[in-house]
Amino acid sequence: FNKNGGKVPANITLNDPNVDSSVISNPTTSSNITTVPQRPAKPTIKSAVMTASNKTKNSYSTKISWNASTNANSAVTNYEVYRAVGSSKAKYSKIATVSKSTLSYTDKSLQGGKAYYYKVRAVSTTSKLNSDFSAVKYVKPINLKTKPTIKLTAGKKQATVKITKKVANAVSYQISYATNSKFKKAKTTTFKTSKTVKKLSSKKTYYVRARAYTTINGKKVYGAWSSVKKAKIK
Repeated sequence: FNKNGGKVPANITLNDPNVDSSVISNPTTSSNITTVPQRPAKPTIKSAVMTASNKTKNSYSTKISWNASTNANSAVTNYEVYRAVGSSKAKYSKIATVSKSTLSYTDKSLQGGKAYYYKVRAVSTTSKLNSDFSAVKYVKPINLKTKPTIKLTAGKKQATVKITKKVANAVSYQISYATNSKFKKAKTTTFKTSKTVKKLSSKKTYYVRARAYTTINGKKVYGAWSSVKKAKIK
């Protein structure tokens, strides 16, 4: 009844986008009030853990994990995983549908040198009420086959190494240097794009090479070595 004592019109609609109006009963008595399904809360991706699955083939896998979508009156049946390649603004494609009790998915089709972006949503029994997408998580594996290009400049008891051609998605670089071309008893150090190695022996020839690396689960994963450069120290 309305405030004037009349009946509420039977064709009244509910405009809340989080509620499916198609399941609302005609509210004439309290006995036939039904529980209205609501839009599930969007899931949250907790982690995207990357693994270098095959260095020879430059392939990776990533396990995406998320929190369960919750809402007292929602009816989640599945989760859908979407992925974009190259940019967070690229087109997202559905790569998996998992059951509501499964809160993770492993993507095994990653290639080094590309960037992968993921988002997840909960699927309801009513398609109109699927959840919003989670915030995006991404991984950027390095290309394990790509060699950086370096420039070596000798100075007085020192030498400067500079990366002139970078490796996509590299966290940093490692250089190895020695007084022999086989790198016996070689020393190593890490750097971003340029490094001056000091306290070298004057009048000696040093051999230098570099490789890119990324960090996965706290461990460094290295790419291929660059071509060797040599220089005589002043």
